[in-house]
Amino acid sequence: MQLQLGITLLFTDLIAIPDFGAGAMENWGLITYRETALMFDPDHTSSLAQQRVTVVIAHELAHQWFGNLVTMSWWSDLWLNEGFASFMENLGTSDAEPGWQMQEQFLVQKMHPALALDALVASHPISTPVSDPAQIESIFDTISYNKGASIISMLENFIARPMLKEGLRLYLEAHEFGNAATDNLWEALTKVTQNHGRFLNIKGIMDTWTLQAGFPLISITLQNGHVTANQSRFLVCEENVTDPNEPLNSTIGYKWHVPLTYITNLNPNSSEMYWMNLTDIEFMVPREVKWIKFNAGQRGFYRVSYDEAGWSSLINVLQTEHETLSAADRASLIDDAFTLVK
Repeated sequence: MQLQLGITLLFTDLIAIPDFGAGAMENWGLITYRETALMFDPDHTSSLAQQRVTVVIAHELAHQWFGNLVTMSWWSDLWLNEGFASFMENLGTSDAEPGWQMQEQFLVQKMHPALALDALVASHPISTPVSDPAQIESIFDTISYNKGASIISMLENFIARPMLKEGLRLYLEAHEFGNAATDNLWEALTKVTQNHGRFLNIKGIMDTWTLQAGFPLISITLQNGHVTANQSRFLVCEENVTDPNEPLNSTIGYKWHVPLTYITNLNPNSSEMYWMNLTDIEFMVPREVKWIKFNAGQRGFYRVSYDEAGWSSLINVLQTEHETLSAADRASLIDDAFTLVK
């Protein structure tokens, strides 16, 4: 993703420092790295270590825009720095090395760990109040980095990359050399989508993902072409939780605006979408649908459970014609299934 928005630095240096405490630091114009995060020997370094170097460099370069050119107003919006850098590192690395299949790796390296942590009752919202130094240090975590990147990926999927790109450029230009809060980002994206004739309340949608902890489990039933989708907060070991709304009560009620995507056997290469606007929904699909797989490509930050017939039909697809489903869809089915039996 090229934002076509330059920075005023004449050049940017990358320097490796022996025994550097952090992996890297995005100082404006002079990015510092641990030696192993910047340099490798192509004849001896493993492919995984070479990939890590590329990812770290892409992450720190992304910070020149997200963090340096525009800095979050307060630590409660740290995800504007780290979530975007984690999202952009994937795109930058993919452009440099298309064969590394970074979109598929994004699921297992970013989204799945974030889903695992965010399923705990002790998780916290992406945007969370911060009032002392100990809290500042504690939010440099999987939620700010990986969940932040994951909801940006979800946002990109339902507004489309060109509009995300245009909205980010507007956001960065409006706040360059200054500070911004999460609402400033939503304002820019809302303006862009409305200019393109899509009247989405981006703030209303995304507040449900940034201002409350956790994520929804979408429970699906399909009978004679009639689909019912219910949402509820997903927690592991829920039977041990006296109140799933504690310790972080949500004014939104642990309901989400969910971009519910799906593919079927009738058109497995093209997805359809319905909005679950804080509610459960029902809709019809053709009776010729033999199987239906939700969260197409696992671009949404939610898990899906099916009724017995739904699971059976998808298991049959995996056993008889698994290449009908993308690697991302197969990975999401396996990860959801293993998580739901815990």
